[in-house]
Amino acid sequence: MTDHHHDDALARLERSLGAPARCPHGWPVDAVVAREEGATLRTLESLGAGEVARIARVAEEDEALLRQLAGLALTPGSEVVVEQLGADGVRRLSVGGRVGMLAGVGCQAVLVRI
Repeated sequence: MTDHHHDDALARLERSLGAPARCPHGWPVDAVVAREEGATLRTLESLGAGEVARIARVAEEDEALLRQLAGLALTPGSEVVVEQLGADGVRRLSVGGRVGMLAGVGCQAVLVRI
């Protein structure tokens, strides 16, 4: 496919989607915005017990992890409360009244705003 056809296809796709500013996982479409915003975000892993944050983005590379995060309602825009920290890094979380446990890579894959 030539660059012209590729550009036309991207423009048609953008129009059909309503020119979204973010992907479904919360990542800004504009790379400059993504870099600037990224400097202000923290991982869920960095939060302590009692902290409240809003989910900004989730890593999108691991389909199984995405299913796990969605099952816990850990999606962009959701408010999350860290209820308790376990000695092994497991966090007890509350999201919209739902309580779940998450640790390790899962906590690193969720970027939040305080």
